[in-house]
Amino acid sequence: MRASSVKVITGKKGIPLIIRDTKPFHIEVWESEAGIEFFDNYHLAFSFRGGLFVEVTHKPVYPPEFSEGA
Repeated sequence: MRASSVKVITGKKGIPLIIRDTKPFHIEVWESEAGIEFFDNYHLAFSFRGGLFVEVTHKPVYPPEFSEGA
C-alpha cells in the first residue's frame, strides 16, 4: 500500500461529502496469454451522505496499443 493524495468534495455549506483518492492506493500488474501487460488501479472513497460508506473502485488500464474492439 502506498500513500496517496485525496480530493475532497464538499456540499453547499462546505461540509465534506466525499473524500476520494486521486492516485491509486494499489496497482496490480498482470499479463495476458499474448504477453500484453495490463494494470488494475484500485482507488478508495469515503462518502458521508446518510452515514459513512467506504468504496473501493477498480479501474483497469490497458496499454495504448491495445484496443478492445480489435
